[in-house]
Amino acid sequence: MQKLEPLASAEGEAPMRYTSMQLLGSPCYREAYQACMVLSLGLRIEGGPMRLSVKDINLLYEYWCYLALLRILSEETGQEIPVHDLLKVRTNGLQVLLEHGRKTQIRFAGQDGRKIIASYNPSFGGEAMLIPQRPDILLTLQDKDWPKIHLVLDAKYRVDATDKYYQHYKSYGPPEDAINIMHRYRDAILELDHEGEEPNAARRTIIQAAALFPYQEKEQSFKESKLWQSLNRIGIGALPFLPDNMEYLREWIHGLLQQGGFTTSHRAISYNIQRRAQDWRIAATEAVLVGVLRGVNPAQHLDWIIENHFYYMPLLKSQLRQYTTKWVAIYSPLAVRKPGAVTHKAEVIGLEIVPRRDIKTPWHSNRADNDFQILYRLGEIIKLKHPVANLNKEDQGQRFSSHRWTTGLALDRARRLEELFLETEPEWRLFEDLKAMGIPFQLNPGPVKLIDPDNPSGRVWFELNECNIRYAGSSGYAIKRQGKTSYFNDYNELVADLYSIQM
Repeated sequence: MQKLEPLASAEGEAPMRYTSMQLLGSPCYREAYQACMVLSLGLRIEGGPMRLSVKDINLLYEYWCYLALLRILSEETGQEIPVHDLLKVRTNGLQVLLEHGRKTQIRFAGQDGRKIIASYNPSFGGEAMLIPQRPDILLTLQDKDWPKIHLVLDAKYRVDATDKYYQHYKSYGPPEDAINIMHRYRDAILELDHEGEEPNAARRTIIQAAALFPYQEKEQSFKESKLWQSLNRIGIGALPFLPDNMEYLREWIHGLLQQGGFTTSHRAISYNIQRRAQDWRIAATEAVLVGVLRGVNPAQHLDWIIENHFYYMPLLKSQLRQYTTKWVAIYSPLAVRKPGAVTHKAEVIGLEIVPRRDIKTPWHSNRADNDFQILYRLGEIIKLKHPVANLNKEDQGQRFSSHRWTTGLALDRARRLEELFLETEPEWRLFEDLKAMGIPFQLNPGPVKLIDPDNPSGRVWFELNECNIRYAGSSGYAIKRQGKTSYFNDYNELVADLYSIQM
């Protein structure tokens, strides 16, 4: 029977991928065949990392860095890595979605509603940037009450092992050009702010950037290196990263995830001019009383203020700024210095309303003993580095015989007495730009009102030849021209309009 067809021709092993259609109809054979097919497809993986050759080890290191970062985030958050975002099941097997040049995002949930997003090959471009930027890895942290921030990780499969490099950085590490790229990413990657005071203004969102490099230290001394220390000090550095040396990146990530928005914000390096502007914005909300000295023997009055840390004035029921005064400044008249100027200031640490008889002074008062006075208790009496001189544009003085009101911003900025009327930041902005454009103007102050910290408005009219301008708070800049008043909410449009008038 073995010589009969088809047994006689069925010699040797079955060809590859041979399937007996007849046997597929049998119950046991059919299930076994299906199980083998599933196993075969499960072992067939395709995608970017699978097509790499030995020459592509730098790209393989880049892939590994991203996957290792995901593992660290998974451990820190206690969440599983969403594998379905990395692998895709297809009819012919599994496809790895991680591919160089293609953006991949994996999301994790942090504490208190924080979102943590690890991106591979993100791309930054558009109107906010001159040259598009594409770092290897981006870690995004977004808290519910804070704008999102980014941290850049760039895989650099290069190590500078020269003695000169070690002596400078106290460790081997990536080449200096790789570290310079971290500086470029932090400064070049910008995003448009659609919710700020200036819509569509470009903002920096990268607060730290680190180069990852393959290095195994011998003496556990990397924390003494500049590469580690500068990461927290200036936001730029490098971290050794290998399968058996992942602790530095793990510690860095752990520290970031354990910090709230305020602490994280301190890691962002701001410009000196931005810090000064922020200080002055705060100062613009602080009411300042510019007090005068007695007409008789003002030097004695000034000495009494400095010695006793007191300043008093009549209680004015109609002036609410008396109760919100943050600073008291002292005007020294010609009898004390020439020219007269605001020369001292002191912070108010307390106030009382007392009758004049309760204030002990070496001079006799012309006021009734029962007249109520507001008595300010002062902190340190500070002599101004730049006294505010009582001089106008023609270098002439004016009468200064009663107290005036201003803000901390004006007291810090003013060099001449009339500039004390400029109480808000927008007024000073217009003041500086008119000076820079060479446009002549006069300042005409209005009545003193209580400052609204949520919506401060100016009380000075800038009188130009063709128009008058005043900062009107949330309404923008009011401009009077030929008997009509219009408003500019966009400051740049106002400046362009003034420039066109001058031209």
